[in-house]
Amino acid sequence: MEINAEQVYTLNFTMRLRNSPLENKKTLKWSFLIIFFFHVVQQVLLEVLSGDFGSPKITSSMLAIAIASYLLLSPKNLTVKYQAEQYLLTVFCLQGVIFTSAKFFYMSFFYTLQNEMTLDMRVLSFANAIFLTIWLLVFVFSCLYFRKRLIRGDFRENSETQKRRSAGGLTLSRKILILILGLFVLLFVIRISGENLHYIILVIISLLGMLGTLAGVTVLPEHLLTAYCKFKFKEFHVEVYGEIEEEGFQFDHCLTYRTQHTLESWYFPIEDLQKITIDNNIQQTGPIFFLIKKPFKKKRYYEFKYYVPINQKEELVSDLFGYESIKVERALKTRDTEDVDLQYMQKRMKKYTKEKRWEINQNELFGFIINNSNEVGFDFYVPLIKK
Repeated sequence: MEINAEQVYTLNFTMRLRNSPLENKKTLKWSFLIIFFFHVVQQVLLEVLSGDFGSPKITSSMLAIAIASYLLLSPKNLTVKYQAEQYLLTVFCLQGVIFTSAKFFYMSFFYTLQNEMTLDMRVLSFANAIFLTIWLLVFVFSCLYFRKRLIRGDFRENSETQKRRSAGGLTLSRKILILILGLFVLLFVIRISGENLHYIILVIISLLGMLGTLAGVTVLPEHLLTAYCKFKFKEFHVEVYGEIEEEGFQFDHCLTYRTQHTLESWYFPIEDLQKITIDNNIQQTGPIFFLIKKPFKKKRYYEFKYYVPINQKEELVSDLFGYESIKVERALKTRDTEDVDLQYMQKRMKKYTKEKRWEINQNELFGFIINNSNEVGFDFYVPLIKK
């Protein structure tokens, strides 16, 4: 099966799962909560119905396996390295949300009619079979329709699908909006008719809820193809870290502050440093950055040196703060956006320099704190050793 990763299908234009592995971790957490919620609600309602209609052991077992897989892949380096496996787990969890939600509405349909008909084990088993058949038919139809769109070129570069998703995702067509409006009008007419038709309203809501949630199955073929591509083509991997490039930096005037703390507590002095510049009317001219000089070994505390770029020489009346200029002519630079892992960052730099046959100062790492649209980013520099 040959797939042109650039022309036929592009990872950036898949739906919700176009996010990076770190963003998919948040999606997985919400998926677990939603599945658990519907699982508990179904068990409460099923106490009223006779027979085994919910398959609680199967749901609990699959949820436990999914959570265990999530925890296994939760470290950032494993999340990035095994992002294809994490993507597939996310696909199955989202479909688990869709399946349990649809099953909840389908079960509510029978819960509403329990006083109107006899519900025994045979009827409920037959209902389960019907539900699974409906799900399978929706999935088969979705596969055929997706294949048709793929061959037609709906996912090629500059296609309408690509432009629509790039502009802000999916939008409902006018026909669907008219259909939804018509259904609301029908429910309103039934409600004000004065008759005791609340059973009809609940039945309609249950059926519409089931069909609406089953519509999420239509994206499963596309997500499965994306998962296949992520396992086979590196082009479909999302680069969590920025590209590594060679770049230096220079600041003529900097306030400095030395301290010791754990790697996870690197951000503690930042707020105090910003407050000091404001209280002393010092103009900050660049982002605060820090230097770690200790090698990354199994030690708890590391020596940090923080730099605050300012517009001119200033000397504070305190032994805690110093003043100096700093210049790094050649360094490797990369960007990280969240869940900073300094140890993994250095390993990545070391691997890159080994491939390039360069040498870096493994005892030094500079981290620049970049505030951009209420999101914190980091530019990391590892100095290159002159030859």
